[in-house]
Amino acid sequence: MVTRETATLTGKSISVDVYKEGATTPVSAVIVAYGTEGMNSPFNLLNEDFCVTASQAGHLVVLPHYFESTGTQAGTVGVSSDLNKSATWIDTLAACVDWVKGRISSDKVSFVGFSLGANLVLNAALKNPVTAIVDYFGPVDRFGILPMPAAMHLTDSRVSSVPPVMIHHGNQDNIVPDSQSQKLKQWLDGHRIDCEFHNDYDCGHPGQREGVEWTATAQKTSLSRTIAYL
Repeated sequence: MVTRETATLTGKSISVDVYKEGATTPVSAVIVAYGTEGMNSPFNLLNEDFCVTASQAGHLVVLPHYFESTGTQAGTVGVSSDLNKSATWIDTLAACVDWVKGRISSDKVSFVGFSLGANLVLNAALKNPVTAIVDYFGPVDRFGILPMPAAMHLTDSRVSSVPPVMIHHGNQDNIVPDSQSQKLKQWLDGHRIDCEFHNDYDCGHPGQREGVEWTATAQKTSLSRTIAYL
């Protein structure tokens, strides 16, 4: 079941979609960060599929609408013009960790991010530690043809203190090349941070116009792996 709530995060009222099954207090929580298109159709289906499945597995799943913190319009045009506000998005996601801890019976909180959201949750985890991170085809040091703001720019030294990470990336991705995830994997390995890297998905990025986009098979396989990981 999903309900829409309002959370005060970094002093601002942010809408949060809360997915929870049953009446008992969940042990663990998962914070989901959508990508550039937010909950625009058909990208909402990718996010909702994950949230429903993870909640059915027993997690409390929350999806904060972090674009509201800057009044950003979801979509390539709106997000690209507001990349300089990414520090606020990161702070909003980091603040959500404390908000969700009051709703579970432990301190086990994980981040899951899709594309842009994957970069943001890696950065948010540096501000407010979590148990684990799942990165779906996220950029680390380049955002398409646009320069990446300092707040988003991940480096070898910056990721030295992140928690264990699982990475999923399509090997035909021409929006966020899988070389971005390979670079992150190399950095994590260098710091001996546990990392599961899956790029055996013979497809591209959600919404990819050239080639094969992220497929239903890739979604099913990655989701199964993620639920087992969490």
